[in-house]
Amino acid sequence: MCQRFGFEVVGVDRSEARRGRSPVPIFGELDDVTGQFHAITLFEVLEHLDSPASTLRELSRFLVPGGLLILETPDCSGVTGIHSLSDYHKIHPLEHINAFTHETLKSIAQRAGFRCIARGAAQVTADLVRVIRTGAKHILGRDGRSTQLYFVKD
Repeated sequence: MCQRFGFEVVGVDRSEARRGRSPVPIFGELDDVTGQFHAITLFEVLEHLDSPASTLRELSRFLVPGGLLILETPDCSGVTGIHSLSDYHKIHPLEHINAFTHETLKSIAQRAGFRCIARGAAQVTADLVRVIRTGAKHILGRDGRSTQLYFVKD
């Protein structure tokens, strides 16, 4: 989406298959990325990482002062086990090795040196219906399925 708006875009994905299908440059490791960025997004990423705190600290070096970091993870608030399909989708035990709530996501980013700011919901789609639905959920409060927070690097 960012590329469609004229931004220079790169990504990181360990999956060789995903890198091969992308219309933008995708690196296999964060160490392969160079340069500074005004925005970094991690949509549904941190719950998959071995060390999300160290990844956030490392990302800080790529973000310009005042740059924006957008984090989104499943909201695992109240999940104590797999008691429903909703619980399963939030903790997805075969793929997710971390579980976050709104508060823990905010805390891990702040400990990595980011300051939380209030902003509207970000979109990862061009589908107008989904954009409106996401915006409405944001206005009415978190939808209970994911938590999305914005941070700035001072």
